[in-house]
Amino acid sequence: MSQIIIHYRRFNDSQEWRVRVKLSAGSGVLEWDIFFSRPSSDVEADVTINWRSLDINSNGVFYTDANAYKMVKRVIPNKTETANKTEPPSARVPSYFYPVSSAIFVEEGASQMVVMNDRPQGGSAHVNGRVELMLVRQGSTQDEIGIWESMRDWSEDGKGVNISAKFHLAFTNNRTELFTLI
Repeated sequence: MSQIIIHYRRFNDSQEWRVRVKLSAGSGVLEWDIFFSRPSSDVEADVTINWRSLDINSNGVFYTDANAYKMVKRVIPNKTETANKTEPPSARVPSYFYPVSSAIFVEEGASQMVVMNDRPQGGSAHVNGRVELMLVRQGSTQDEIGIWESMRDWSEDGKGVNISAKFHLAFTNNRTELFTLI
């Protein structure tokens, strides 16, 4: 049995919504259609969508596709390797995001949780057992890891852009089944 918890909370707002979905083995692929309305122009935040498996201990290892050519192993440094860094651990989170063209997955043993997306996005699994995909990146500062200007996505009318996306979530019991889905 796996459990999915969806959290939605507006920036600087105390309201939070949660949806819990429980899946049994062999339940197939779930399709998620997401719509995120225009973020306010005064909000500077990254908006991500997250899926977490309570049954998978990924230990900082996850896989992303390389332009649908092959899967690439990604490893998040552990705390002892980064303890001598001067910036706080949260400042390194942007460096843990990688390009995801069609799929990202975490695994433990023979079990995998895979999220397939409908467009290229940044993705990570820097939290144990959780897959995270970037929907909107909106900030007024640069991140010092390659982009030397702030990130703001605006529509022609000077407001934030509406985002609609489609994701497919599946739990598999072996890599053959996983790669057949992808």
